[in-house]
Amino acid sequence: MTVSQVVKALGYSKNSLPTVRTRLASLEKKGYISSIYLPTDRKGNFPKIFYLVSPALEYLRDEGYDVAHRFRPTEQKEKQYLFLKHTLAVNDVLIAAKQVEKQFPQVTLYEFRHERELKRDPEKFTITLYHETESDTEEAKVWKQEEFYFVPDAFLDFRMEQENKTLRAAILLELDRDTTERRRFQEKIRGILTYLKSDRHVKRYKARKITVAFVTTGTQKRVEKMREWTRNELAKTHDTWDYGKTFVFTALPHKIDPDTQRELDELDDIDPAQLFLSPVWEFPFTDKKGFKKVAILAPEPL
Repeated sequence: MTVSQVVKALGYSKNSLPTVRTRLASLEKKGYISSIYLPTDRKGNFPKIFYLVSPALEYLRDEGYDVAHRFRPTEQKEKQYLFLKHTLAVNDVLIAAKQVEKQFPQVTLYEFRHERELKRDPEKFTITLYHETESDTEEAKVWKQEEFYFVPDAFLDFRMEQENKTLRAAILLELDRDTTERRRFQEKIRGILTYLKSDRHVKRYKARKITVAFVTTGTQKRVEKMREWTRNELAKTHDTWDYGKTFVFTALPHKIDPDTQRELDELDDIDPAQLFLSPVWEFPFTDKKGFKKVAILAPEPL
């Protein structure tokens, strides 16, 4: 996590940045955390990224927390450099999810599981891949079968109090970095679709209904591509209307150039209420009543 992410996660004010930075430096000096630098800014800034090391993991384990039992610093750094931007973006979304319940007392983030926890127990199963079809009515022909490993980037379990009832919104989060090409993306959709049809999510997350939410660091153009690719994959097995509303898509906010009013490549701060409680998420398809965006927290009765 970056210093600013630690500040947000712990609910400190922005004025606390120097204090948090000093405390992190102290923990690093004592050997509980380590850090790396990664150039992510056009201005040449090298933000410091902190991560837990063995003494901290051992301390948390002794306190009863579920942490990895194997840690090798060399592997950790390799993973950090390969997947750092992805992990930081997932962290931003999870921090925003936690902030929702602070802003709205009727909403509770009852549980969340980070990708690092889920990766310790990946789900493996066989999926059937199909050739592209010429039309929605044409039967898709089997192309091949292959093993599929499914590990969502996070699982979010929201509970909401409404009219003396407790409602639940279970969400599998997928963070898109605008790097996956069409074939791989559609294979992922097919894998998730196979997963849902087998009701594996009911056993693992105790959720009879679950939403698969793709949030991208790309722009609206990427959202449109993901929607199109998902429509194409659902159409192959005529699952558009049965599972079309299971998938939703949105883009994280980008900073705006004050002169041109165009989106920049740099991400802006996430407004938790905007991301989770406002209608900014899109289904893959447009229904007969005309397309409408939806809020991701559309809970079901427990």
